[in-house]
Amino acid sequence: METGVKDAKNVSATDRSERVRTCMSVMRSATPLGKTQTDANANKIRAIVASTAERINPHIVECDQEEHKQRFDRVKALMTNEHFKQERTTQKIVHFESTASKHKKQNKNQAMREQQKTPAVSGLTPCGKLTKARNMLDLEEELLFRGVPIDDVPKSITERKNQLKELESRRLMDVGVGSSVAKDQSKKLFVKQSNAPFRLSD
Repeated sequence: METGVKDAKNVSATDRSERVRTCMSVMRSATPLGKTQTDANANKIRAIVASTAERINPHIVECDQEEHKQRFDRVKALMTNEHFKQERTTQKIVHFESTASKHKKQNKNQAMREQQKTPAVSGLTPCGKLTKARNMLDLEEELLFRGVPIDDVPKSITERKNQLKELESRRLMDVGVGSSVAKDQSKKLFVKQSNAPFRLSD
């Protein structure tokens, strides 16, 4: 168990690659790690050195043999180009390329919204910018121009704005706009028909 923990520590200290784990498992499979009656660590080290020398010496002699060279090339290929990591990586690349053009569904904040034009561009006046200090007389002039009798003009700015929104909604429906769209638009914007200046800033 101690040896396994140390091996895991060595692997985690590197890039945790599958090649490193494969190399270490190949070496462990042929390395004697059993305990002896005397000093366990010293005997284990001697046994590892002797086992390594025993495996290396025939390899040095057989390096020039064709059969050995083919076997060596095969093992090298399995641990590099033909390693199972390459196959998994290839599968991931294929999966990524097949799904790269499909974007994740956008949430509410990321969804495309129609660009709002400024009053100077659209010619529409925003209701939310109208205040009592600036636009009371403007609202009165606009309501009178739209046919509201002077006695029926509301006193408060809120009532004047609500009446203007209702008149604007009727105007939009008269020109062919749907009722739901007309109500939504008239809540925020209206077309100025009178000569009132409707200043939007002090």
